[in-house]
Amino acid sequence: AHHFPQGLVAALATPAALLHGSGGEPTDMPAAVEALHNQVRRWQAHTGLGFERTALIAQGMAASTALRAIMHHADLCARLFAVGGQLDGQAAPISNQTSLHWLHGEDDAGIPPARTRETAQHLQALDVDLTLDILPGNSTASTPALQQRVLALLQGHVPRRLWREALASAGALDNG
Repeated sequence: AHHFPQGLVAALATPAALLHGSGGEPTDMPAAVEALHNQVRRWQAHTGLGFERTALIAQGMAASTALRAIMHHADLCARLFAVGGQLDGQAAPISNQTSLHWLHGEDDAGIPPARTRETAQHLQALDVDLTLDILPGNSTASTPALQQRVLALLQGHVPRRLWREALASAGALDNG
């Protein structure tokens, strides 16, 4: 966060609504999505920074919750870094204002990387601004490779909507 003093970079914890399930299953995902949304809105109000200056980093069940939240709340954040996490069923499109950076461990036993790749392909078919990185190890530890990749994406990724705006203003993009 100190690299981006004019932005809100927040690491999300697993919402309480998901902590009390039996057998590791969430008890109330819709409540968790709303709790996450409300918390982010409080942070944004407190800092005076809107969604366009908000980057969220979430891991595991918090990532699963955040993935669902960006599908239900179009202006939650400009970037979501989902470390691990999963989406059950078919994913819905997300706002073109949000870049999704999905990072997954190649050795993740809980959620096979192939499943994440399949979901990512579905999202890309929906024209979601998405990067997918399969990194060494699992999705449960913050490793130097993970930290370096997040920082590189924060510093270097140009959101698809900005590319399209630039191409359109240069007359190089048709309406497709």
